[in-house]
Amino acid sequence: MKSKENKGITLIALVITIVVLIILAGVSINMVLGENGLFTKAKEATENMQLAQKEEEEGIDNFLNEIDEIVGTIEEELKEPQIKDYIDRKVDNNTTIYDKYNNKIVIPAGFKIVKNGEDNVDYNYTGIIANIEAEETIPSVQDGIVIKDDDGNEFVWVPVGTITNEDKTKTEIKLERRIFDENGNATIINANDMGYKEETKEERKNQEYENTIAKDIEAFKTSANANGGYYIARYEAGKESSNGKAISKQGTIWNSITQPEAATAAQSMYEDGDNFISDLVNSYAWDTAIMFIEKYSPKNSNYANQTSRNASSENTGERTNDNGESTTDKVCNIYDMASNRMEWETETYIQSGGPFVNRGGLCGRNDIKAKDRQGYNAEASKNFGTALTFRVILYINNTKE
Repeated sequence: MKSKENKGITLIALVITIVVLIILAGVSINMVLGENGLFTKAKEATENMQLAQKEEEEGIDNFLNEIDEIVGTIEEELKEPQIKDYIDRKVDNNTTIYDKYNNKIVIPAGFKIVKNGEDNVDYNYTGIIANIEAEETIPSVQDGIVIKDDDGNEFVWVPVGTITNEDKTKTEIKLERRIFDENGNATIINANDMGYKEETKEERKNQEYENTIAKDIEAFKTSANANGGYYIARYEAGKESSNGKAISKQGTIWNSITQPEAATAAQSMYEDGDNFISDLVNSYAWDTAIMFIEKYSPKNSNYANQTSRNASSENTGERTNDNGESTTDKVCNIYDMASNRMEWETETYIQSGGPFVNRGGLCGRNDIKAKDRQGYNAEASKNFGTALTFRVILYINNTKE
């Protein structure tokens, strides 16, 4: 009887043990795999760690952005004046500003930058919209920046030196006298190559030529190099009927004029003052302007060999012929350096042809090009005067105290 009872108790104990083990196993599985089990907790911990890391990275990024904004604000305050702040704004003093690529422009006192679209001004190099409502484009020096005074006279900035472009490349435009081959490639010429010479005041003292030289060619060169450019008249010169002074406006050109008369008119267009100087275009200014045009005017990489685009003498600027066809010659916002009339300049031709020198193309002629220079004696220059006009340049007065 005792043996049977012991066997019975052992069997019950075994069943109880198995039941307890099953319960414990269920609890363990639930603890590991259940909704709040270890795997779930581990997964949540991993996700929380990743979220915390992401928030930390975002916090660092935001902090760095705030630092960049602060640094940018400080740099903006320390930076030189920007061209976007001077469009259509007249300055009272010579004002040095910079385009978005840090290229230098100096606005002469009494002038303002003409905004895009006004007076047929096109700033197309960057095409960046400053004000969407006004559709106002911010110019860069590559466009040919146009300035205007209170009387409506317009000039175009010709940059000199190293120019930074939109793609970060650099373009070098040196202030030099040049000859151009048939492909528009330039060769720098020396003082009297080909018999043409840009005389200084000192050199002229011992000469008896009849032409008028530049006011001070060395001062012009110094100014253009120091200020990163100079201004060339946007138009062939016109004549103000009220006072007989030269103007640079779209319209009727001043012709039947000799070289000394052209030089006098150009040099007296603005009274000499502390801010800038006006003069008749010289060979450095003409040849460097052609280089600038060839670098930056679309479809005009060989502008040196461009001939006149109009068959007969017409007004300077925007125009059409009798058939309604456009004969406009505008490159980098400069009009008619290859078209309409040939133009007097300040070089001296020291060979037998005579001292008077002209540049540029002539209406109705396909053999006279923008690059060309020709010398005339006094009699020939008077007889040929009806085919000649002139162009004014401005440069900053670096002698101002």
